[in-house]
Amino acid sequence: GSEMCIRDSLTHATLPALPEPEPAPLNFLDLLPKLQTCLIVGPQNSGKTSLLHNIAHHRKQAGIVLALDPHSSHWPAGVTIVGAGRDYGSIATVLGKLATLLDTRYKRQQGGKLVTLVCDEWLSIVDNTPQAADRLKLILTEGRKVNIHLFLGSHTDRARQLGLTGLADLRDGMSLVY
Repeated sequence: GSEMCIRDSLTHATLPALPEPEPAPLNFLDLLPKLQTCLIVGPQNSGKTSLLHNIAHHRKQAGIVLALDPHSSHWPAGVTIVGAGRDYGSIATVLGKLATLLDTRYKRQQGGKLVTLVCDEWLSIVDNTPQAADRLKLILTEGRKVNIHLFLGSHTDRARQLGLTGLADLRDGMSLVY
């Protein structure tokens, strides 16, 4: 009789739940070759520029890297820097040429060599560069199919400030790093 009682109490016992195993940490740099659009957000001195430099360094081995940066000309060797010294006219020109390249690639129905656009200080660019917001929308919606990838550094992830008023879904489609 006592053996039966012990078995019954064990079958009805509630065991504490085992903790879920921790997911293996991901190395962001290992994911870089797969990312097509990425928004890097953080306050001043949080490492956005350092991360963008690292991305540019790794991406230049796979194709052309253009760095739009109105505040600095210090980027890794092999990266084409556009806009240093607050040269927003040069930034506008390059964004226009990227739109033309995108059109050309679609007309030829060929992707072409990978072009990675790395933009630091995006809020300054969108505030001071005509059509920057429209070019951003174009690259976000159509760039990946023709091998044009985009990485933005910003102090905010708010769609309106990024130049994506009413288009938060475009921002949400980007890989986000905070």
